[in-house]
Amino acid sequence: MGAAWVSQSDYTNIYTPDFAFGNPKYHECAVDTRKMGAVLKNDAHCKASMVKLKNKITKLFNLNVDEQTWMYLLDNFLNEIK
Repeated sequence: MGAAWVSQSDYTNIYTPDFAFGNPKYHECAVDTRKMGAVLKNDAHCKASMVKLKNKITKLFNLNVDEQTWMYLLDNFLNEIK
């Protein structure tokens, strides 16, 4: 039942820096393995993916976020996960 829910939902994949994309179990799971998400590395792709996720969340819950504070917190987070 979980696989049906995942395939019909809007989701964002978030991967740890050492995630093994070549693992066969990953390619057998319910998520769309062709849909890239945020790989938690301190790089431009990760930053863009995290901004995209933030935008989804703020739109879904009709939230207002101070962009300057958000970018400061995101930069600190990315520096911590190096």
